[in-house]
Amino acid sequence: MQGHFTIWVLPTYMKVASQKAAALLRNTEFDVLFLNLQRDLEGFVEALAEGAPYEWFMDRLQELKLLREPISSWEYRSKPILTVVRGLKQKRPNFKVWCYKQLSFAQLTAELAEKIARLVFRLISTGKMYSRDWRNLLQGFVEASSDAIEDEAKYIMERFDPNALSICISDFYGRDLKEKLKRGGLDAGLDYIFLPYHFTPLEILVRECGKERSKGLTMSDCRLFELAKAHAEFIRGYVVTSEDYDEAYFRWLHDEAKWLRLPT
Repeated sequence: MQGHFTIWVLPTYMKVASQKAAALLRNTEFDVLFLNLQRDLEGFVEALAEGAPYEWFMDRLQELKLLREPISSWEYRSKPILTVVRGLKQKRPNFKVWCYKQLSFAQLTAELAEKIARLVFRLISTGKMYSRDWRNLLQGFVEASSDAIEDEAKYIMERFDPNALSICISDFYGRDLKEKLKRGGLDAGLDYIFLPYHFTPLEILVRECGKERSKGLTMSDCRLFELAKAHAEFIRGYVVTSEDYDEAYFRWLHDEAKWLRLPT
């Protein structure tokens, strides 16, 4: 059998995107699933695939304190795909699931969210932009993300089965992951699962910092302030006034990007 490896790219925080990916998984033939979950969850996800109750799985994660971020926000975006995984080995005995996310980077991502939240609070409460703090935080994250993608590509390559149909769930670093894999000799396909999609201000900020770094340039204080302020307004005007992240995002999209047709 001729194998194939495809990366599915979807937004990190949106439940509706995970639900769409889950629906596609239910109707797609595959042998191996690579999840962008931290590696120390792999044994528990494997047990879930063997038929362990979902409630047991979540209880174990909570008891062992394996997640740095609030478990409710993690489950919000992860549950749709995990429910597809549950019991899959009973239907497909040869099915294999891997969790490829570098643990240290998963922890760093959670720390970034906490530190960004503090900077947003300072910006909202004082109106002052602490550019050096923002810049140092973002530059450190961009550098770490580059190293993490290299490590994750290596992890995947070591487990890749050339005779299997493999799907890899990724965020918008999927294109970078594809390039790293290609350099290692794995020519992966790339599918964007949730389109159209408009990046949020923070996502734009991180991406632009990455592009500036790759060119040896530095983002201007003016652009940094523009995007940081837009992110603060997104948090204050939409996230804290919505039931969940999806609602916040679509409300923001309706107000700020009316030209983009909303997915149904």
